[in-house]
Amino acid sequence: LSFSKSSDLLISFSSKGTIFKTSNQQLRPSVYLKGHTDIVNSACFTNDNKSVVSACRDLTIIIWDANKGSAL
Repeated sequence: LSFSKSSDLLISFSSKGTIFKTSNQQLRPSVYLKGHTDIVNSACFTNDNKSVVSACRDLTIIIWDANKGSAL
């Protein structure tokens, strides 16, 4: 679980390699970031909240567009 700098957004990640972005008010995933093939070890927002950086147990790092859910 990781919060944005402004604390209004959060991301969580599953053991199946999926990352979920949600707002603190909605508490339902608004964006799914799918692309890792193993357990996600960590994920965090960039300072501008426009991107998410994630690291996976398979030694991959992905930079995501936080609004679209696509890898950059």
